[in-house]
Amino acid sequence: MARSLDGLIEEYRDLDLATERKARASEGFAEPALIRPSEIPGLLARDSVLLYYAVAGEQSHLFLVTTDQIREFGLPGRAELERLGLTVRKLLPAFRKRQLDHAAEQNMAAGLSRLSKTLLGPVASALRELAG
Repeated sequence: MARSLDGLIEEYRDLDLATERKARASEGFAEPALIRPSEIPGLLARDSVLLYYAVAGEQSHLFLVTTDQIREFGLPGRAELERLGLTVRKLLPAFRKRQLDHAAEQNMAAGLSRLSKTLLGPVASALRELAG
């Protein structure tokens, strides 16, 4: 019997937590060194950009980090991001097999466009400024 995606996600989270607890209890485990946000830019190469996504319930955030700055951009909450991702994911099996008809191809392109605009649209102009 097929398990629901929500059930699988919950099972993965439980397993991830159990694995983390086990690792923390093992001998020789060391906590990673914490750094302040103001220290992050100093860790990047001059021509590097770090995009960090913090996905949360009501509102998610995208942080653009360079050697000079940290900027925050608002994103939709977890449910909307998951919905967009799942829309594309459902089309992938046919895409991998190259069995897409014209309508399915258009659906895939539209889904990818919506997903990329949601995830990268807010930061696109800032990236163009940095590149230019």
